Amino acid sequence: MMAAVPRPRGPGLFRAFLHRRYQGFGDWLFALAVAKMVNRQHPNVRIHAVHRATTGLQAQAWRHSDVRWTPSKPQQPYTEVFELIYRKWPPNDYIESSVANWNDLTPWPLEYEPGLFPAFCGGKRWHGRGDYGVMVGHGKMTERGGREWGYPNWNTICTDLTKRVGPMVQIGHSVARPLRHARTRHLGRSFPEVVDILCGARFYLGPENGIMVLAGYLGVPQITIYDGHQVEEPHNRCGRSSFDNHLKVAQRIEPPEALEEIAAWLHQS
Repeated sequence: MMAAVPRPRGPGLFRAFLHRRYQGFGDWLFALAVAKMVNRQHPNVRIHAVHRATTGLQAQAWRHSDVRWTPSKPQQPYTEVFELIYRKWPPNDYIESSVANWNDLTPWPLEYEPGLFPAFCGGKRWHGRGDYGVMVGHGKMTERGGREWGYPNWNTICTDLTKRVGPMVQIGHSVARPLRHARTRHLGRSFPEVVDILCGARFYLGPENGIMVLAGYLGVPQITIYDGHQVEEPHNRCGRSSFDNHLKVAQRIEPPEALEEIAAWLHQS
């Protein structure tokens, strides 16, 4: 059922209030892409968003983006957009599905615009002038299981890539486990610092997470390891995020096989 349209506050101005129970970085980046489409297609709708962790990368990404929004809960009347998130399926693509969810929750229908991503930090984009690759040390968990490849595998692939293709730089949370053979470790850095590191890298390597989405928005060539998944299966998470210059390494894979696939792709790129 279409949501009721609130009376405009001011001349033709409507308000949408976005907030979420969970603070996943990637999910907030998907919501940010939707907000940019709202800016373009419904300029009379003002986006309000509240982040529970105001100093986290989620809030920093919004503050350093080119999306027009207000960091506060609006006064009534407004339309509440709670848990703006992709649906299970369809649509399959995470951002397109988030647009569909917006259309479920609000009276302002959006047309999905493929390839329309937020810009950050004054429009910084990937230039790749550094001599390094960048990667994380692990996902949410350090043990292998589900979509998590496990810290031992990430540590091994860091060592192997350093020997095979060149130095690796680690980024991640301040409490992430350090990769032993990373040339430098930039843990707990601010959002603008993470953007600068990614833009200068030859490529980004990691699991499906928020940094993967950010790298895609910035145009960074990247490799995503989906341990235990099949790329060709319908309705699989491997097919729900796709960016230019994006290699997806799937199935149950061990570091030696992953190294060969990554090295071949980097050589072709």
